[in-house]
Amino acid sequence: MKQYAKGFVMVTPVAATDGDTVEATVDCKGFSFAQISMIAGTAAATTKHPTLSISECSTSNGTFADITKFIGTTGTVVTTASGFCIPEACTAGGTQKWTVMFDIDLKGRERYLALNYEIGTNQTVAAFAMLSNAAELPITATKAGVNVLVQG
Repeated sequence: MKQYAKGFVMVTPVAATDGDTVEATVDCKGFSFAQISMIAGTAAATTKHPTLSISECSTSNGTFADITKFIGTTGTVVTTASGFCIPEACTAGGTQKWTVMFDIDLKGRERYLALNYEIGTNQTVAAFAMLSNAAELPITATKAGVNVLVQG
């Protein structure tokens, strides 16, 4: 059986002011695995500590709940059972670009996932999602989430 993956931009590169929040959702219906990648540029010195998490909900407009393994914290190392440590580069005055990749097994998860991030001062961020192991191949462009679907 041919495996099908669906990729799309969750957050186009956006620059915002300190404290602005980015939230982008993805519909995971029909897929069994999600990979969400985020890249961020350096941020000017700020007193805010960024937030970074993945949350889930059964509806696109409902109340999303953070998934414990995917809640970022600053300053201390945590176990993968209780979250992850946000890269130092994205905290106050971070001087490096950074990336984070979330590998998410969708078995037992709600239909919708959301990426949540609080942007640092003058920071640019972008995010890309790849859904894979589809239950069935899309037969229309709409189902594939694209403008044109070419198969062969």
